Amino acid sequence: MKLRKHHLLILVLVMVVGAVFVLYLYFTLRYMLGQDEGYAEDVGALRKILRKQICDALPSGATHISYIYERRCAVGRFQFIVPEKEFLSWAKRQGWNVERVISPESKTIWNPTLGTPRRVTIRDGYYYRRRNAETPPHNYLLLAYDNDTNTLYMGIAPPYKGDMFKK
Repeated sequence: MKLRKHHLLILVLVMVVGAVFVLYLYFTLRYMLGQDEGYAEDVGALRKILRKQICDALPSGATHISYIYERRCAVGRFQFIVPEKEFLSWAKRQGWNVERVISPESKTIWNPTLGTPRRVTIRDGYYYRRRNAETPPHNYLLLAYDNDTNTLYMGIAPPYKGDMFKK
């Protein structure tokens, strides 16, 4: 009789440990494959949420900033308003040679920052893409500027490992 109670106790213990492990695995994978998204009125407000390196990567005059951070590929995607002159001088200071896009040519990008993912086609604006082959997928940058709306769509994979959010 004692042996059966002992076996039953071990069986219950194994089931509890197994259930805890399954829950841990579920929530870990959900976090790792998930994303965070949000909105900030300007870069100053964004500094309260994101790491300094990310905020410093944006033009200081950016407003109406929406962002998404995809953990599975460590990529931050941003959409914000910035005047054309400020965008061009900011890009030049960074050493980025943006390509002019004028109709009938166009650039179509995937924009996940608007709540519902959609494609954005730029017929009058600027485009720049850089991928550092030495550290894939990190140190990736995509800029697509739309003159019609003064909107900059930006995708960036930070050159450091880890989350872009403040701890």
